[in-house]
Amino acid sequence: MIAVREETRAGIDAVFPGPTQLHVFVLGLGQQGARNLPRPRGAAAPYLGPREVRQLVDDPRICPAVMRGQLMLFPVRRRLERSDARRISGRTWPEEEVLQALAGQRAANAGLSGTWPKMVLRLIRCALAIRDAEGEELIAQEMLDQVQLPLKAAAAELLAQAGMLRPRTTPPSAAWPVRSCADCACWGVTATRCRGCREWRNNRERYRVDRCPRCRRDDLPVHAEEGLCRACLAYVREVGAESAAVPFTQLAFAGPLAHQLNRRAGELGFVVHNRSGPASRSRARPRTTPSPEGQTVAMPVGPGQLYLFSMPRTWQRKQRARVIALPPLSPLPAPAQELLDTFTSAYPRSWLADKRNVPGGAAVVLHTLLARLGPHVPIPERDVRSLAGTVAAGTAATRRVISFLLAHALLEADELSETPAQLLTAFSTKHPHTYRT
Repeated sequence: MIAVREETRAGIDAVFPGPTQLHVFVLGLGQQGARNLPRPRGAAAPYLGPREVRQLVDDPRICPAVMRGQLMLFPVRRRLERSDARRISGRTWPEEEVLQALAGQRAANAGLSGTWPKMVLRLIRCALAIRDAEGEELIAQEMLDQVQLPLKAAAAELLAQAGMLRPRTTPPSAAWPVRSCADCACWGVTATRCRGCREWRNNRERYRVDRCPRCRRDDLPVHAEEGLCRACLAYVREVGAESAAVPFTQLAFAGPLAHQLNRRAGELGFVVHNRSGPASRSRARPRTTPSPEGQTVAMPVGPGQLYLFSMPRTWQRKQRARVIALPPLSPLPAPAQELLDTFTSAYPRSWLADKRNVPGGAAVVLHTLLARLGPHVPIPERDVRSLAGTVAAGTAATRRVISFLLAHALLEADELSETPAQLLTAFSTKHPHTYRT
């Protein structure tokens, strides 16, 4: 193909069969046009047939010219693409020679290929057609936005250099226009559908495409159990079951302000309805978790009971749930409740209700220890630290529990609470003359 094209370009008739002239490829000698085989858009293999020479055409239906200075009654938002540029390839303008010279000069100075001037001139030609259709003298930057072709910034610079560009009077359009979701109609998405509706539409096994009986819209993913589309189901769950009889839905914004199927209580002032899906599922759950068969549930230690072997405890979440069947800060036996009331009397109730702060976390740790081990025997310090790490209590909460138990003679301190480095530092501080490095 390369040999036939070179011979045809040189004016020599191609003979079949015939010898092939050897070529030496040197960058910049102009052999790229014969070596690059045409490839149709989207095709995997190049086109090996005869090259089609396109005729220059001028379709009068594409941006017909009007008289200069004529005002438009209504502004027109056009959209010219690559196919529209081909349909006006035969149209000419007197300013085209100057713009072509400027494009060639810039391509030569920047070391660009010979295709770059053709691409930027194709965009400028479409802008000139829009200018003639609106009866303007200059090309506004808004006209360049109406052409769906690349190199808009370079085209604006060439037009400004030629004195043919009018400054922008309106802000440019958004690269990602904001719209409403096609399924739930929530406003504020940049795609065709929001994330939740895309998941529903892609999961055809769980959500069949059918007609929603409430909003009466077709071709929507419908919930298999509820029989409603996602927009109607979210609206009914948030507003209430009485809204299922009305066909309309309140419009909402997208994102966190949209109607959610799984919204937590208290978020954005949301109160769970007594007939909503999350509330119904929470009522249907078992209130107590039965202990697995074959496992022994540990009981609190009785007064005066001794240990046969002293073993460190591992406070895991599942074991803690089986050991303590009482809710947090529930009533304890009289001696243990007195100790807990003594500890919590120094803090307000609002502080103890939040387990994330220091008093609330310390109260949970002390309540768990008294309910499990009782107030009659000293509690090992390692058990306090292990339990505090399990319930995510901070260092300050752990120290308050240890100090409280130590003040009431209920703490069995560890024999070696400091690390060897801490012991070495303390000894060197107390005896600076004895310890030397």
